[in-house]
Amino acid sequence: MANYMKSKVQQAVSFLLILVIAFSAFSGVLFLNPSQSYAFEPKPFCRAIKGDKNLVNADLSVVNLSGAKLVGATLFDSRLDGAVANSYTQFPRSFNAERAGVIFDY
Repeated sequence: MANYMKSKVQQAVSFLLILVIAFSAFSGVLFLNPSQSYAFEPKPFCRAIKGDKNLVNADLSVVNLSGAKLVGATLFDSRLDGAVANSYTQFPRSFNAERAGVIFDY
């Protein structure tokens, strides 16, 4: 009786594993190359920038800049289209964030 139960449990676990693998293969959510809609979450940029503010040619699109202090940063040729900022975000004086494509979330 114990061997019978053990084999049934193994079958059930194997079946569940096959379902998980099939789901991940078809949706791309768990194991294979996840799409941005499931796996990408913009992180606060204010924690990432410390000291070095040379952001020339940086790709900052789709970055959460809320609360970032970029006053001394060099943003020459940086990509900011789709980046999100709020009223606490500080940009350099001569920098036009709206023209660069920054979205303000007040």
